[in-house]
Amino acid sequence: MFVSGQVDCDSEGRVRNPDDLEAQLKGTLDNIDIALRAQGASMRDLVHVTIYVVGLQPEQTARIREIRSAYFDPESPPAVTLLGIERLAFPGLRVEIDIIAAQ
Repeated sequence: MFVSGQVDCDSEGRVRNPDDLEAQLKGTLDNIDIALRAQGASMRDLVHVTIYVVGLQPEQTARIREIRSAYFDPESPPAVTLLGIERLAFPGLRVEIDIIAAQ
């Protein structure tokens, strides 16, 4: 299963938690969990995750790792690519995530 372009937006497409990296990371991972469950899968089925962060700073990496680890299977975590980028599609967005899952 491929899921791309996941962000922390509400059902009306409004950015939740504008410019709040940690809240958006959690919200986006929650959205991915919902999408996976809707297809009969779970976060345990993740094999690869790409996280795009606007204005990523090296000192943010540890906190990002800590947050994402709470969502991933500690026995078999997915491969993760973390990329710093200049901007995303909407003002206030700091995080976008793509995933690949396999059951």
